[in-house]
Amino acid sequence: TETISDCSNGNDILRIDYIHLSPDPPLKGRQLKIDAAGYLKEEVGQGSYIDVTVKLGLIKLLQKRFDLCEESQKVNKPCPLEQGDQQLSTTIDLPKEIPPGKYIVDALVYTPDNRRIACLKAVAIF
Repeated sequence: TETISDCSNGNDILRIDYIHLSPDPPLKGRQLKIDAAGYLKEEVGQGSYIDVTVKLGLIKLLQKRFDLCEESQKVNKPCPLEQGDQQLSTTIDLPKEIPPGKYIVDALVYTPDNRRIACLKAVAIF
């Protein structure tokens, strides 16, 4: 099964072309490299946000709203994100101390006026 799946639909502002993880599935205590590409149908700017929910089995570990521009700047993508082709390449350090179990991450990305940009779901077993 795919670690990351695209749950977006044709009405969403971002069309995701691919998301590649290395290694896939991710391993704790290792770096996770993410390469992704897509197409933005319109400019996405200040005030856009990401709602993230992380569950371990049925237990909700985290529910948090992130500022899209703040997060995009961390991966060298200044805001606003321009209409057109977008590419992303980033690396995350996964801690060794991740408790074993099945983690489900839902990420929903919205414009300031609550139109959906993208929908992603990740499932990782550690």
